[in-house]
Amino acid sequence: MDKIIISLDDLSDRQREIAEVIGIENYIKLSKRFGGEDSVYIQKYSEIIKSVRNKEIRKKNIMMDIIFQSLPKFIIFQKDIFASCAIIKFERNTFLEIIPL
Repeated sequence: MDKIIISLDDLSDRQREIAEVIGIENYIKLSKRFGGEDSVYIQKYSEIIKSVRNKEIRKKNIMMDIIFQSLPKFIIFQKDIFASCAIIKFERNTFLEIIPL
């Protein structure tokens, strides 16, 4: 069987838009994998970014918890203030200073 060549002109308006964004080869891959299904959900970009941002915040909070566990007791009560606006400087596990951002 001869290879069938599909171009953007062979697609309907909305399908052509998708193919223009992802490329015709990727569109064909999507068609082979998901073609004919009632719907395929594509997550909004803002939701993807939110998920990545939340992971970064959780990592930062874990690191800040580790740092604050080793701080002298007089600084710990201001954890929330320092966590968002300062760098805590240590040397050989000894607290040196708080550097405002």
